[in-house]
Amino acid sequence: MNKLIFLFLILIGLFQLSSCESGIVYENYRDFADKKWYADSTVKFTFEVIDTSKSYHLFYNVRHTIAYPYYNLYVKHSLYSSGKEAKWQRQDGNLMHPTTGRPLGQGSSDLYDCRFTLFENYKFDKLGKYTFEIRQDMRLDTLPEILAIGFRLEHSE
Repeated sequence: MNKLIFLFLILIGLFQLSSCESGIVYENYRDFADKKWYADSTVKFTFEVIDTSKSYHLFYNVRHTIAYPYYNLYVKHSLYSSGKEAKWQRQDGNLMHPTTGRPLGQGSSDLYDCRFTLFENYKFDKLGKYTFEIRQDMRLDTLPEILAIGFRLEHSE
């Protein structure tokens, strides 16, 4: 009887883990080999929208080390489809708590991931390929201790 209960609990746990990530439509990361994000380095993610009847949440992710020398990160980003001109928007996000300096986001030791919301309940107006572009907008040519930038698109339901 105990084995049956144990097996049942494992199955419920696996079901819960798999259901948490079921809304992901697209997720990808671009790594920076030398832990540096250069000001002239625009990171691009291309994905396809196959259902315009649904709403989506869009996020960008920053993977950094605890040695990142600032508490915030300014970026410029753009989302566009083929044939449309990119419209850049500026966004500020905190990677560290401004007063304590403790890292925000998920992680441990010296690696952390921070997720920033771009749009919630976003409706795409047409089917097809879209491109998300992001670049750092700090006052430095080289931003140290940034390991990767990611983009995530998920259903809002």
